[in-house]
Amino acid sequence: MLLFARNILTFDWVLYFQREAVLEFPGGIPTSKIEKTSQQWDYPNVWSPLVALVIDALEGLSSTEGHQMAANIAQTLVASNHDAWLKYGAMYEKVRLVYLL
Repeated sequence: MLLFARNILTFDWVLYFQREAVLEFPGGIPTSKIEKTSQQWDYPNVWSPLVALVIDALEGLSSTEGHQMAANIAQTLVASNHDAWLKYGAMYEKVRLVYLL
């Protein structure tokens, strides 16, 4: 039963990420897709600790798709933070998706 539940969970995660197109952003996964608020966590910001939780969760799934998705997200996160370092000479708690490229 647990394996069946894990497979459904994996499928739900993969479908969610595909449906919401959250992997299409060049700077990583946005913290939310809510726009034009004054909240620091809303779109277009990426907050690395939350992305790290997503990576850990995907790595914990018993699926090759989940593991590959986690690897791609981790690579994007590291690359976007590296780009910010090269551009601004500093590391930031959160980065704006739209200003990375």
